[in-house]
Amino acid sequence: MKRIVKLVSFVAGLGAVSWLLKDRLVPVPDPSRLETPPPFKRPTPATPAAAPESEPVADDDLTAINGIGPSTAAKLAARGITTFAGLAAADPDELADEIQGASADQVRGWQDQARNLG
Repeated sequence: MKRIVKLVSFVAGLGAVSWLLKDRLVPVPDPSRLETPPPFKRPTPATPAAAPESEPVADDDLTAINGIGPSTAAKLAARGITTFAGLAAADPDELADEIQGASADQVRGWQDQARNLG
């Protein structure tokens, strides 16, 4: 019991010393030396830039899709499919019939990748 009383007294003594020295341990800034932040200025809304009247759409790189090489991309381009959106919108069964060695399931996989890339 005596040990507990001594421990509590010691902790209380540390608290009292830290309270007495609080200004030295944690310096309090002088309010007259504090800088005031600049006043808040509300940003002005930007006017939207005028869109060009007709800008050609760049073709996507269909060879970025797994399973489409340069020859398959050329076959798709001959059919008029040069973008990811065009590939995603095409009928998979028709594409499988026109492209030798491609199944409808494989074309659907290409379309899923095109949707993710486009």
